[in-house]
Formats: sequence, structure tokens, C-alpha cells
Amino acid sequence: MIKAVIFDFDGTLMHTCGLGHKILKRILKKKNIQFNKSEWEKLPYLNMREQLKIIFPLSAESLFIEWDKEYTIKFPKKVIPYKGVLEILSLLNNKEIKLFIFSTKYSRHINKALSKFSATSYFSEIIGKDYSGLTKPNPYAIQMLKKKYSLKNKEILLVGDSKLDLESANKAKVKFIQIIYNPNKEKLINKNQIIYSMKDLVKFL
Repeated sequence: MIKAVIFDFDGTLMHTCGLGHKILKRILKKKNIQFNKSEWEKLPYLNMREQLKIIFPLSAESLFIEWDKEYTIKFPKKVIPYKGVLEILSLLNNKEIKLFIFSTKYSRHINKALSKFSATSYFSEIIGKDYSGLTKPNPYAIQMLKKKYSLKNKEILLVGDSKLDLESANKAKVKFIQIIYNPNKEKLINKNQIIYSMKDLVKFL
């Protein structure tokens, strides 16, 4: 019996239409710094601060501060939940299933987005990049949740869209469900563990 669901955030619950890179491109253009798309595509699962440290090591922190200021303002305005997400969150909450978010985004951004859609109360905990400095695929956060809420591996589902989410689930030894909204997206696991709409999650409960 499933007692807890851990969700990835961006690409799973909500999307921002590439807002982060749009803001960065604007900042780089203003500073006459070239945006090399191929360099960013090599780092798809790192958050912005980590990406900047690799690509622009000398100016990473100043770029991040400027980026974060604008992103923090615009993120809650641009973020949109995928179809069916708010409904499934309400359903799972009514079933008294514990809900968590495990994301590479900062929790302050996630909380603002959830607040916009009155969804904050659905989640027992939100674990973002700022949680003890440990993020995906480190299993520490999931292990902490297991211990704190007396959960067994077989009682937990991790729902995500990326290889990083799959690796996180494997390291924590919990079941993984891949959500695919774009039919052209790479399938990471067998078809029995893939859903194409959040409402289909109920068949695993």
C-alpha cells in the first residue's frame, strides 16, 4: 500500500516555459556575454547557480545574484501547473497520503508557486536545493523522510520526468513513476511505470 508520494517539481507538477534561461540570456546580452546553448545543454539537471559556476566561474556569483533577483519576482507569475495536477493533489490529500516535493529548485521559489494556486497545504515537506546543501540524486533527503514519517521503501512512489529523478529513486530504493507530457520525450523505464497524465497516477495507489 502506498502511503507517500514524492514529486519532482519543474516538469512534473508545474512548468515555467524556460523562464530561467530567458532571464539569463537577457542578462548576458546586457553584459555583452555570449550565450552558448550547447554548453547549457550539457548541464540539464543542475540548478542555475551550479551551471553558472561551471560555465562562468569568475563571474558566476554576481550573475546568479542578478538572475535570482529577477527570477524570484517573475517565477510565481509565469509558473503554470500541468493539467490535472491540482486535482490529483487534492485527491491524494483526501486519501491521507503523505505528499512531498524533492526538487533542485530553491524552496522559496517552489513555495511562492504553490501559494499562487493555494496548494501549499497539500505537502508535508518541500525539499529544495537549499535543504542542507544536498540535492538529487543524493538519497539523504528521502532517507530522512522515511525515518521521520516511519515509511518503508515499498510504501513510497517518486514521480518525476528526468534521469536525475530516476537515479534519485534508485539510490533511495523506492519505486519510480515517469510522467511524460511530451510524447517525444525519452522513455526511461518500462511502459508499465510511465504515465502521460497526472490523473493516471491513481492506478498505482
